[in-house]
Amino acid sequence: MNNIEIIEQYMDVFQISYDEPNADENFSVIKDIFPKVKRVKNIKGFDESHSYAAHMSDKDYILILDGDLRITQDIFDDFSEYIFLKGRPEKILNDKGVTSWCSKNIVNGLIYGNGGPKIWKTEVLKRVKSHSSGKLDWIGEISYRQMNNWYGYSVINATPYQAWRSGFRECLKFCFDNNSCKKLKNPKKEMQHENYIRMIFWMNLGRDVSNGIFSILGARSGAWELLVDHVSHDIILDYDILKNYYRERYEFLENNQEELEKYVHSLGVKLRKYFDFDIYEFNSLESEWIKKFIHNHKRSDISLEKIPLEETLIKDNFKNKT
Repeated sequence: MNNIEIIEQYMDVFQISYDEPNADENFSVIKDIFPKVKRVKNIKGFDESHSYAAHMSDKDYILILDGDLRITQDIFDDFSEYIFLKGRPEKILNDKGVTSWCSKNIVNGLIYGNGGPKIWKTEVLKRVKSHSSGKLDWIGEISYRQMNNWYGYSVINATPYQAWRSGFRECLKFCFDNNSCKKLKNPKKEMQHENYIRMIFWMNLGRDVSNGIFSILGARSGAWELLVDHVSHDIILDYDILKNYYRERYEFLENNQEELEKYVHSLGVKLRKYFDFDIYEFNSLESEWIKKFIHNHKRSDISLEKIPLEETLIKDNFKNKT
């Protein structure tokens, strides 16, 4: 029995996609690594699409890969070596919920659980009801085990809208109290420190890549519109509503670079003034340089030590930038 047959004894592999413009290309990469990968496409609702995948599986576990995730070969190599061939899946896999690994964000260089591969207990995934009940995420609602290896690139910048949506959703979620729907009154002080640093990376880095400025726009507008304009959190739970929101407010900026930069800058000024966020206007060269120093831990074991956050790159080296 070869490695892929051993893995397939335990789990099915699914890509779940909705409207990601690079989903087909990413699916081809998955298929080269996991030839029997299945696909769930265009099913509305986070819970609904994931539950649909679970009901298509007859395995104990199910590996879920997002439509904008481009996985790397070492996901197969490490899973084979450290989970299945050594006969210790029970030490890694979570029979009460989900085990999540990291991805590397192609725009801001962050490496954490957002957009990463996830192995679910199939029976748990069949019953998941977090988003449809108004919650922002599965974290806090089910048993959630976060691992620190990264196994692919979160490619969120194929279009301006995709880049904006990713930044908007993530930074709006950061400004809530954990997974509740209660806004933070003083987000810089009340937010978990790691989440604050991640939010600041979203709000500052990306001008060196295609459509990266729209990711920055999304990050800044997501926080501002929640904290000040009081936009409902429900907007990020429905991609169709969110797309209409973008079209009404931001799509016109796609053809006006000067206005786009002014708008992004004005949001940064307001976020610094009212919330003391560490906002800077890094140009493309500065953004590229900073990302070189985000810690890239080795990927040679399934459970590595915690990833250090390179917060001083922004807080200290560029404290006088405006």
